[in-house]
Amino acid sequence: MCTAVTYKTKDFYFGRTLDYDFSYGGEVVITPHNYCFRFKNMGVMKKHYAMIGMAHI
Repeated sequence: MCTAVTYKTKDFYFGRTLDYDFSYGGEVVITPHNYCFRFKNMGVMKKHYAMIGMAHI
């Protein structure tokens, strides 16, 4: 079952799980605050929060 959690203090934290019964080779990834994302169909996103998550690289 997937779960979402928010934690509100002077900062804001959000977390979500995506539960699988198998491993797909995920690794911890960290994206710094305001890292420039370049999307194929959306252009560029220059401003955003820092992110920590799992990804298949």
